[in-house]
Amino acid sequence: MPKINDEEFNRLLAEKKFAEAKALVKSYIDQAWTKEDEGEFYVGLITQYLEMSNKINTAYITELQEAKKDLDRLDKAQSRVHQTLDINKLKEDIDSM
Repeated sequence: MPKINDEEFNRLLAEKKFAEAKALVKSYIDQAWTKEDEGEFYVGLITQYLEMSNKINTAYITELQEAKKDLDRLDKAQSRVHQTLDINKLKEDIDSM
């Protein structure tokens, strides 16, 4: 399968030679590709996509788990407040005045 020269590509980007970097990518894409090369390319592309999607989903899950922990802490704090201020007792005290 045709390969792109990653080292040269990164060097061109570091040197801010964007037109040359684009030309390098274009020459890579414009090469003669066999059906096997195309298949290998698409399998690699799909694999990368799935890996990135999984990383994004993992990050979402982590954030949601943290949010759930925060909500659990708030629920516990609210419970302690309600236990401390037994509302029914307070109402009875007020009514008996």
